[in-house]
Amino acid sequence: MSKLKTFFQPSGSEVEAVINKRSGVVPALCICRGFTASLDRDGNVSVSGEFDHTFDADKWKDIQKIAGGDNHIVGLRADGTVVAFGDNSCGQCEVNSFSNVKDIGAKACCTVIVSDNGIVRIGEADYSPELEKLKKEIKYLKTLLENRAVSAKTEPAEPKQNTAKAPELRLAYDTDSPRSTAKNIAVSAGVYHTVALKSDGTVMAAGNNEKGQCNVSKWQDIIAVAAGFLHTVAVKKDGTVSATGQNDFGQCNVSGWEDIIAVSAGDYHTVGLRSDGTVLATGRNDDGQCEVSGWKDIIAVSAGKYYTVGLKSDGTVLAVGENDPKHCKTIKWKDSQCNVSRWKDITAVSAGSYHTVGMYSDGTAIAAGSNRYNRCNVYMWKNMLAVQAGDSYSIGLRSNGTVVTVGDNKYGQCDVSDWKDITAISAGAYHAVGLKSDGTVVATGYNRFGQCNVYCFN
Repeated sequence: MSKLKTFFQPSGSEVEAVINKRSGVVPALCICRGFTASLDRDGNVSVSGEFDHTFDADKWKDIQKIAGGDNHIVGLRADGTVVAFGDNSCGQCEVNSFSNVKDIGAKACCTVIVSDNGIVRIGEADYSPELEKLKKEIKYLKTLLENRAVSAKTEPAEPKQNTAKAPELRLAYDTDSPRSTAKNIAVSAGVYHTVALKSDGTVMAAGNNEKGQCNVSKWQDIIAVAAGFLHTVAVKKDGTVSATGQNDFGQCNVSGWEDIIAVSAGDYHTVGLRSDGTVLATGRNDDGQCEVSGWKDIIAVSAGKYYTVGLKSDGTVLAVGENDPKHCKTIKWKDSQCNVSRWKDITAVSAGSYHTVGMYSDGTAIAAGSNRYNRCNVYMWKNMLAVQAGDSYSIGLRSNGTVVTVGDNKYGQCDVSDWKDITAISAGAYHAVGLKSDGTVVATGYNRFGQCNVYCFN
């Protein structure tokens, strides 16, 4: 047992406490990022601080133990069931199906359940020293279960080697459908969430799920995805479109769309490209961002914060919405993100919040709009394969698989210098996501809601 001293050296009573239900409640305190949970002697749990999820105190009664991860807490009830609260970007709060639970644990993006059936790890541990620590703790709990199985034999004849299989270690991410092991083929970064498209046509999501924008686990036959502010849209292989999340402005009203080959999600509007080069749009239209019915010969679309851009087959670019020629009232036209009418020989465009980025056929880049934070300083970029506009930064993919950025780096969204073998990029508002040639996903930037916890996709 010497290898386990770094965690705790259990006495007989402590082992019994791990294996059996506790006869009494020990007051406890869990300090997470932004909020604190406390357990009182009556078995009630209260939460204080800043959090983006609704805490239902009625579900947190008769609690025997609590455990806290970075952004979530888990509670063990006296009846052996489990309850969880907080960030669920990696499925770490999907605990409702468990019963006869003996003990619980929690780490970053991960919950551990101990029962007579073995040990279950739900979610995914962070790739850090916490992972190794968690593995050792799980190994210790396995030892306890094996010791219990041996001590339960009331009439041991002669010592025999224990040949029982070790408890199975299972990864669980979604209680409704199994986690896909297919390769990631596309990624899209929204404002506070990230989605990934798998080669089998399924979709995974991580991050803020306040409006259900991450409820994509049941989607099938998907060929393209787009993440907005509080909604997510996807194109199915039959040309129809699915959407989930906030629909206050009708941004998810896509059920009647057909013959769609690409979609893009803005903050409160959605744009779809038909195979005939025409465009559809739905959602908030206060600034005319949905006025695309007259567009033709379009080969790509991008929905920004409050505006929309479209790339024509002749390499020119169209733009409608906030600060377009009709709505440019508060800034100079030269500073407008819609000032793209003179662009030519363009092969890719991306709409951000207040700036637009384009790529020429020779692999160089151009930008229009507000240059605050120097987010439009892309003129030195060369050998580009793709460009993307975030909120206050721009990101570009080079032909050698490396990535370059300019602009604000307050949240680390521009920390991509070590990225290699990248085949696709996506700029969220405050975080950046990259898809590698082996199908794995990397992310950097603002991660309050777990939108950068993309190792769950891999």
